[in-house]
Amino acid sequence: MKLFQYQGIDVKVDRLFLLMMVFYGFAKVLPQAVIIFLVVFIHELAHTIVARGYKVYIKEIELFPFGGVAKLDFLDVDSNEEIRIALAGPLANFFMAGLGLAAQYYYNTDYWLPFFIRLNIIMGLFNLIPVLPLDGGRIYRAWHARSMGVFAATKKAAYQGKLMAVLVLLVTASGLYLKLWDLNAVTMACFLFYSAGEQDKTASFHFIRYLLRKKEIISKEKIQQLKPYYVRENTPIGEVLPHLHPNTYNVFHVFNQSGEQIKTVSEEKLIEEYFKKGDQILIKDI
Repeated sequence: MKLFQYQGIDVKVDRLFLLMMVFYGFAKVLPQAVIIFLVVFIHELAHTIVARGYKVYIKEIELFPFGGVAKLDFLDVDSNEEIRIALAGPLANFFMAGLGLAAQYYYNTDYWLPFFIRLNIIMGLFNLIPVLPLDGGRIYRAWHARSMGVFAATKKAAYQGKLMAVLVLLVTASGLYLKLWDLNAVTMACFLFYSAGEQDKTASFHFIRYLLRKKEIISKEKIQQLKPYYVRENTPIGEVLPHLHPNTYNVFHVFNQSGEQIKTVSEEKLIEEYFKKGDQILIKDI
């Protein structure tokens, strides 16, 4: 649901977030809900400010109970820029926690300032966990895409997100035995599992877009770092493509069974043949 527009960016809230606000209202702790809303919004606003510094278009900000999403296209930024944009949110949380600690010297409150400080520290640390869709997962993907490619890094970070969600649910379930129950933990785990699943499902789609984007970058860049590969002749190009790295120009040296080099395939040619003939064609037939 759209709440308002900030500098051309639509600010929306997820239904679960609204449900949480209503629940806090009935529980007569609405100020707590307002603080959560402001902290999540500032977290996402920090992403937006840094992204705009790199001239990246932000379509909208959507707020969830345990964070939010500043919807940008990660394919529009290189890996270093994505890391800086992702770090901006948690750093904003730690900065606000620092302001809260400083304010405690001047304002003596029993609950609201400590709550504000705890919330920012927890949100900052939680978002640094290296799983998608959290900021830590985006940092993980950007960093490891250099060594394993965008597709493999996205799939792995999404898998780690699902795994963490299951672990949180198991820990919460074990709490039943000790007569402890945390609805927030259950909600967080469900949100994390669903969002990681969405990242996993769209990984192939984003990878195809990445290939199209990479082809465009290759045609524009005058100088790029070279990354060579050595590939056996009977390897399908579908197994080769996930190894394409951002920010580098990839060249594939093809060898036969005797260990002799029979050809060199450029990145442009590999992408071109993929869109013409599919991913099952052998690299020796390009």
